[in-house]
Amino acid sequence: MPVEFLLSMLRRQAASSINALAPLAEQLLQNRLDKIEFSEMGEDAPDSDGIPPFKAALGSETPLFDLDLTYKVQTRAGGIAQVVGMARDFARGEKLVVVLGDNIFERSQSAAIAAWASGGDRAMIFVKDVPDPENFGVVVYEDGRVVDIVEKAGVVDKRYAAPPTNEAVVGLYCFPPDVFDVISRLEPSSRGELEITDVNRHYAQQGRLDVVRVEGWWEDAGKHWQHLADIGRRIDETGANKREGS
Repeated sequence: MPVEFLLSMLRRQAASSINALAPLAEQLLQNRLDKIEFSEMGEDAPDSDGIPPFKAALGSETPLFDLDLTYKVQTRAGGIAQVVGMARDFARGEKLVVVLGDNIFERSQSAAIAAWASGGDRAMIFVKDVPDPENFGVVVYEDGRVVDIVEKAGVVDKRYAAPPTNEAVVGLYCFPPDVFDVISRLEPSSRGELEITDVNRHYAQQGRLDVVRVEGWWEDAGKHWQHLADIGRRIDETGANKREGS
């Protein structure tokens, strides 16, 4: 989401809900990540290094947080899978966890991720029941096993007139090292992008995709930006990104 657009939304909401938005802003900045390798530029104008202005806010020479930050720039819309592919050198042949920056979780999901990291060569996604599955990618089950991913049934994926389940795939993905080979073989979708849904579908069809239900609440602030004040209040009440046992 472009920074200017997010700020304009925050200003509109802040006029009536400034106190409720404060916890959301804090959480968006303080997600505990050891490294951030890439980000989507959107409509932000790059600085002289080709990096959007938020580089200065998050830190380069004088970092805001004690993090090791590096950057990759997606100069035009090419899909989430394209951005993941840009992390090949960062991953160095190891497993990769991808978190979309506008997804907010009550709990960190760290136990499930740690169990996956110590396992084999399978991919793992997280799902949550939603009231509007037509706006998301959802999983398809057969005999209790996920066999497919349907993106916005009836609109983008016309194989299904309606979503086959209410279990939306959230913006937290765990991939084995061969994800970069999978991405390199993708064809652009009808909108000209490399789709993360196609990556997940590949592992589902290979029988190598595990599905975990999100612990606690989850919000997609990018899709539901008009509810930012409500999300802020929820963070204030329950906290966010909490580890198990907290």
